[in-house]
Amino acid sequence: MFAARLRQACSRSYATGPPKTAGWVGDLHGILDKTAKEIQNAPKPIRRTNTLNYRLFHPDQVLTERALQYESCSKASSPRSRRPVAPSAALARRNDIFHQLQLDPRDFSTNRVVLSHFVTEMGKIKSRYETKLTVKNQRLLGRTIRRAKMMGVIPMLSKY
Repeated sequence: MFAARLRQACSRSYATGPPKTAGWVGDLHGILDKTAKEIQNAPKPIRRTNTLNYRLFHPDQVLTERALQYESCSKASSPRSRRPVAPSAALARRNDIFHQLQLDPRDFSTNRVVLSHFVTEMGKIKSRYETKLTVKNQRLLGRTIRRAKMMGVIPMLSKY
């Protein structure tokens, strides 16, 4: 398919086919024709779809009583890939605004504008993965947000 399109683009001015030249254009057309024939004549791979989640048995395999039980026949589900827990220490130090300006997050316990950046719409404290803070500043910020909620600076169940 690709070879036919490329050939068509190369030989738009030729109505009878590719030119009969011995230059690089003729070589290109020869290679494209050969590649197109190989692709068309290539055997199609057999695609097996195993809808059931069972392990396949081979003809030369010796079976025991345990091998025929459901637990041993079914494939163990692979663990789901987890998102990264948190940024590395170097990356967190680079992204942490409190660390860069040498500020203590506890000083912002009455500043609802700053604290609202670290709280979700439902009032939950964002994870370190989202805030990109260092471990120490994330811990202090969580304590500050909980303190601000108890003081009534920010609401318990919403952003504000």
